[in-house]
Amino acid sequence: MDEDFEYDLDVLEHLDNLAKLSINILNIYKRLLVLESQKKDSPYYNEIKELLIQSLTSLKQTESEEYNFFSDNYSNAVYALDYLEENYEACSDLMDHDAMLCYTRVHEKLSQIEIIQGINDEYEENKRDVTETKKYKLLRKLGYDEEDAVFLYLDYSSILDDSISLRYASFLEDEIASKPNKEDYIKMRLEESFASPNDLEDTLITLKFGPIPRNLDEELTPPYNFTLEAKRAFIKSEIDDCLLDIVNKINNTKDKYELASCIILFKTYLLYLTDEDIKRVIGLVSAWIQDENLSEELTKLTYSYKELQASQNKDNNKQIDRMGK
Repeated sequence: MDEDFEYDLDVLEHLDNLAKLSINILNIYKRLLVLESQKKDSPYYNEIKELLIQSLTSLKQTESEEYNFFSDNYSNAVYALDYLEENYEACSDLMDHDAMLCYTRVHEKLSQIEIIQGINDEYEENKRDVTETKKYKLLRKLGYDEEDAVFLYLDYSSILDDSISLRYASFLEDEIASKPNKEDYIKMRLEESFASPNDLEDTLITLKFGPIPRNLDEELTPPYNFTLEAKRAFIKSEIDDCLLDIVNKINNTKDKYELASCIILFKTYLLYLTDEDIKRVIGLVSAWIQDENLSEELTKLTYSYKELQASQNKDNNKQIDRMGK
């Protein structure tokens, strides 16, 4: 930080506590990875898993109390993020995989507090965090007033983010069940749970890290009136950006583990497509993916989007006309 920057020792102490808790939580995940990978050879699998989940739940409770310090005064979150980001820029090349995961966990949770609590506490001063976004402007064009558009942006962004993480983790379950190198996919699922700031971790703890219910349609339906046109446009805007980013990553990565994760994430984004999106996605794949085999694989996945959607809806208790289809 700048030489004349005044350090807030209280904030840094709580930030240090979060870092230590993140390391301890990650260690629980590592033990879960070993346990799940050697499930068939562990006679006390259920007992050990229960103890690990109890330890994880206890650590998360302590972690939640630490985050209350930042929620109670969002300016503390702003300071902590500035500190984290400046130090990240200085030493990111030296961070190993575990350090990056811990950084992501803390950074993303603090970012949520900064935006949501900042708007709640000082709306006029902080609303531009939302009102300058593409999806907010889209909602305004569709007739929502400013405060409704801000609320819908924040709340439905959370719903959609939760859904994407849940479906990604659910698709990983299929890979775990069918692929010989199960450990890679178990690791992906656990790392998504650890690093994502949404509700995936709490959901998996409730499920004891078992199978996720497949009710995509229901989880995309908010408990308030959100017009079909607005919901479709909002989801399309988000998924368009996600697809562009993931196709670029798939095209450039040289790491097989990262490539496998990216392909499953690509498949996840296909869940949110409509019929009119297909040609555009096929064109994106054709234009960007240089490897012919990869291009063919992604194209086949895209054409199978309805089957993928059906697979992630098989636990629905009712039929919902998702996004007008």
